[in-house]
Amino acid sequence: MPQKLRIPSPFGFIPFPDTPVQRQSVEAYQHHRFEESLCSGEMTFHLKNLTMLLIASGRDEEGFPKPRNSKKTFVTSQEKPIVPGSSLKGLFRSTYELVTHSCLWMLSDYYKATGVAPENYEPLRSNRSKLRRCNRLQSLCPACSLFGFMSRDESWRGRINISDGILIGDPRFERHRALPIQGQPRPKARPNSDKFMDYLPNDQLAGRKHYHHWSQPPRTEPIPKDKGTTGQRPIEAVPLSEGHIFEFSIHYTNLTELELAQLLESVLLKSGWAHHLGTGKSYGWGSCRVEMTAWKEIDIRNRYASLTGSDQNLDTSQREARRHDLSQHLPQATHQAFEALEPYLNWDGRPKEGYGFHKR
Repeated sequence: MPQKLRIPSPFGFIPFPDTPVQRQSVEAYQHHRFEESLCSGEMTFHLKNLTMLLIASGRDEEGFPKPRNSKKTFVTSQEKPIVPGSSLKGLFRSTYELVTHSCLWMLSDYYKATGVAPENYEPLRSNRSKLRRCNRLQSLCPACSLFGFMSRDESWRGRINISDGILIGDPRFERHRALPIQGQPRPKARPNSDKFMDYLPNDQLAGRKHYHHWSQPPRTEPIPKDKGTTGQRPIEAVPLSEGHIFEFSIHYTNLTELELAQLLESVLLKSGWAHHLGTGKSYGWGSCRVEMTAWKEIDIRNRYASLTGSDQNLDTSQREARRHDLSQHLPQATHQAFEALEPYLNWDGRPKEGYGFHKR
């Protein structure tokens, strides 16, 4: 009898470190003044999509919320597609959270799984307590300190600001595509893989979920007409073709050299790597590469000692040298975190085989 083919899952989990999240007060980092001993400046980047890309808008042309299963179209500004700064911030924050071992911002009191009572998730508290989301200004993890946080009683707007990604050139849209219906995450699902991967192995959180890049994304066919009920029909989507370039900037204020180094590596990644952005990551959409095009560092002393100011604009060689110097501040734990990310973000080294989806 022929052996059943095992298809790897399009995602995996990066385990959490055994150490607790390190938290500290943000009193030393104020928004109303520049600190001479800290780093401030502005960086400009280009984001290029290597596969089809869709940042779906949740509102129609008149600004009203769309029905849940309505056609997914790209979010726009002045009738041109944009990558919202909030999407970029979430993208980079997720990587920064991992490489700095920060809190799980989206972690709720228990995972609400269909048909599973909350009391069955009590064992999760053993590894969830050290990953709990931040809730006090006096005790923020690295990601909440840099990107900001909000609790019921307190908030902090962070020390970086990310602009929208503005499209360079004219958009080229794909034909309407039908997205495969995959359903919601199932904590006890068993992906079709020789390697057992569970959301909750031994009733512990498995880790941070990441998707793989596809060498050949599966075909997404035009949506069929008059087949199935509304609830059974695939969701229609209109993504951008590959090869578009969006320009965005990051303003940063009062960062330590370690924070700036970790931010840079979380945005630019290693050579040959790429991010996952937007809708359709599980079937190969949204692979994007980021490169820096400009970097201006604010020289606090010269800015206020001169009538004209003297901010330093770094050329290409200076940017590379500055990044190399900053990378010397990265601890071994950060390097280990990036090693764990390699199977998911290494675009040039992505496997040739395709992926499957876990069973219902």
